[in-house]
Amino acid sequence: MIDSFAPYGIKENQISWIYYFDDTKETAKQKILNADIIYFPGGSPDEMMTRIIEFELKEVLESQDKIFIGSSAGAMMQFDTYHISKDIDYDCFSLQEGLSLINNFIIEVHYRRRKKQKSALRKMHRLTHKDIYAIPDDGAIIYDHQYIRLIGSASQLYNHKGVIRK
Repeated sequence: MIDSFAPYGIKENQISWIYYFDDTKETAKQKILNADIIYFPGGSPDEMMTRIIEFELKEVLESQDKIFIGSSAGAMMQFDTYHISKDIDYDCFSLQEGLSLINNFIIEVHYRRRKKQKSALRKMHRLTHKDIYAIPDDGAIIYDHQYIRLIGSASQLYNHKGVIRK
């Protein structure tokens, strides 16, 4: 992961990690308060949220006016409510509570136009009527104060009215 930051001039000694088994609630909180940028890696968004809540960091993170970066699960959990589509790691579709950093659209990460992903997105649109963006592995989204920039193959699949036909 350290190599991912090097192109931006960020050196290893400028990166601080929160280690679940080594840090305490207080040291984790201090690392967040001292950070300029907060990065959430991929993995299991539900497990990451469980640990954030266990360390009492949810409100600390939500109160920060910082740059947040997320990859895969780390992007999903930034939303007030996010969904997990059924796949090889998860037996069924589920709705989860996130960090409430973003609440006005929905994303689907690792989008590959699979039936289970499309089904999950239809459910999410019926529930929320929010815009929905697909982020394939070669895509990304930059969200900055209500402005959304799509990068690579990321695309908008739904708007508040429904599916977008191309």
